[in-house]
Amino acid sequence: MAIASLNSDNSIEFDFPYGKSNFKLTIRKWRGSTNVYLTGSSCQFIAGYSGDKTYRVKFDEEAPFRVSANESTSGGANIVFLGNTSKLISKLKMAKKFIIEAEFYEAGYKQIIFYPKGLEWNK
Repeated sequence: MAIASLNSDNSIEFDFPYGKSNFKLTIRKWRGSTNVYLTGSSCQFIAGYSGDKTYRVKFDEEAPFRVSANESTSGGANIVFLGNTSKLISKLKMAKKFIIEAEFYEAGYKQIIFYPKGLEWNK
């Protein structure tokens, strides 16, 4: 299993009971497929099934675009799987800045910022 991961440059403060949440973007090859997913240390993402929920993403100064935001099959609310995997990975390899506008339970949309230069590939 190959994995690449990146910690966010910012954290988000949520109301009780969550508090401060830090984020991690992970790329993994598992069971014959590649996944890109986002985890939060103390939060509850609003996500969907089969692409019915989307988040806006932006690379550097390019126009933002939408990717599906799907719940984990394990049921964890602090993890969301992102769609359009190959486009995300391709852009992450070249980008200086990556922003995900994710939706959170009772907190609306918040921006999570990553600087992909620090992306660590473990094979």
